[in-house]
Amino acid sequence: MKHQLFKNMYASRKLMLVFGLALAYKIQIYDQNHLKLHVFGIDGNGGSILDIHTYLTDQEMASLRFQKRLSWHGFKQEKDSFKNVSNRINDEELRDLGIDFPQDRYVEYNKRPPHDFYL
Repeated sequence: MKHQLFKNMYASRKLMLVFGLALAYKIQIYDQNHLKLHVFGIDGNGGSILDIHTYLTDQEMASLRFQKRLSWHGFKQEKDSFKNVSNRINDEELRDLGIDFPQDRYVEYNKRPPHDFYL
């Protein structure tokens, strides 16, 4: 009985090799698709790789976000840049922070700073 099993395995070696290669190929394709889904997500706007796990509170996150935006606006300015920062921050961002200014009539488009993830 034991010898018959080995004879059958030897006779079907080509078939088992084909099944093994097909399985390895299928696993490789699955891994690539799984990686694309993890990085880019279903709609292409980012997958689960962009999930942020933190112990910070919402207030601390907002403070850090504000500091990042402030540094994005003020990196070209001089050392006493805090005097002139409000001139360089656009109205839309100030409105997000709760500060309202009268809007100019001729301004149709305000460029927003990059997303916090890219700063």
